[in-house]
Amino acid sequence: MIKITYQGKPLAIPAPIERGLRLLAASNFIAPKSDFFERRQKGFSTSLLPTGALSRVIALRGTQRNDPAHSTRAKKYFKSAYSGAIRSAIEGNPRTINSILRAIDKRRA
Repeated sequence: MIKITYQGKPLAIPAPIERGLRLLAASNFIAPKSDFFERRQKGFSTSLLPTGALSRVIALRGTQRNDPAHSTRAKKYFKSAYSGAIRSAIEGNPRTINSILRAIDKRRA
């Protein structure tokens, strides 16, 4: 867990959440929902999605293929050949994600 200051407030980012944010940043800020679960052992998995108060700060959004309220990014993603079988995805705000990742990198340096 790493503690950063985001928008003037202290924020604790656990390692799984950081991996989820880096996954989103590497995949153009939209990725399949199934990519946000890490299997630890038989029957158990770790979620890379933020929960609780952290989810209100990071504000990721789940979208589905048949959802009429898509962003432009989600429309392009679901039309791509890669996402032919994907029904749901997680989308994030690039400004928020990039600023949190910059703060984490700055803290580590």
